[in-house]
Amino acid sequence: MSTLTVTVEAQTHVPITGVRIVATALATGARFEATTNANGQAVVYLTQGRYDLKVQAKGFMTWDEKDVEVKTEMYRDVILAVEVPIHYITIEITFIPLEHQVLAAEIPLLPMQLFELTAKPIRHKRHWF
Repeated sequence: MSTLTVTVEAQTHVPITGVRIVATALATGARFEATTNANGQAVVYLTQGRYDLKVQAKGFMTWDEKDVEVKTEMYRDVILAVEVPIHYITIEITFIPLEHQVLAAEIPLLPMQLFELTAKPIRHKRHWF
């Protein structure tokens, strides 16, 4: 019997409790699961072989590692990124002195993140007076 010890932390290096660890045997499709404790650690007991590993926690992005060969004791340190829904706003700016050219930009609205405004022409308006 082999052991896979997984330690899971957030990007802030705080252990995450209740994270689901899933090891799927490539040869048989059998699934082995464990859940992290208060220290962010989980131990999965496996037979020797090749596995796909998955680490899942609500509110965090899923971490995957494919075709991992398990022989004896193995350790994995996983840092999960927070899953943040991305919303966009579109801004259109009309420059009258520049032949009525309209520029637009999509800006991701992410909490606590700086972003760069880029603009590109999307259409050319002509006005007949």
